[in-house]
Amino acid sequence: MSRRTEVRHNRGGYAMVMALLLLALASLGVMLAVQIAQTDAQRERELELLFVGAQYRQALAAYASAPNVPAEYPRKLDDLLQDRRLPTTRRYLRRLYPDPITGSSDWEVKLFQGRIIGVHSRSTLEPLIHANFPEGYAAFEKAKSYADWTFDAPPATTAPAPAGTGTPPATISPPTAAPVDAH
Repeated sequence: MSRRTEVRHNRGGYAMVMALLLLALASLGVMLAVQIAQTDAQRERELELLFVGAQYRQALAAYASAPNVPAEYPRKLDDLLQDRRLPTTRRYLRRLYPDPITGSSDWEVKLFQGRIIGVHSRSTLEPLIHANFPEGYAAFEKAKSYADWTFDAPPATTAPAPAGTGTPPATISPPTAAPVDAH
């Protein structure tokens, strides 16, 4: 074998090593891009969970404080779509929102005396957000999973008594201790 052939043969080996190195770096770059995209998607779902949870929280409070009916929380989430206690249609939610983290409409509900006082995700994933929550959600900073993000109705809700009954307004207060979960 001549010297020229040896040199050409060795150059081919270096080119192969460089090609493999470039392929490895490109693969690493793609993996990092996918991981960043997944993290961004999870952050978006977290923000959506905060929005949807606030909608449920407000709907539960509005249901419990509806005028001219007993001050009570709903027995099922469907009651938030149409309040059958009233003579006219009253909706507290336009639809039952799915849990943005799990994608399921099967929320874990928090019960007090057989009535729903809050909802939370069934997800056991750890949240990315651990600070700077909206007012009223400071407890979320200590959450180990999304299931710890519980969207409870505000502590006290007052409903005016029906006109002419002479009875004082009813006040209901969900417990501050850990209530019994539905499941």
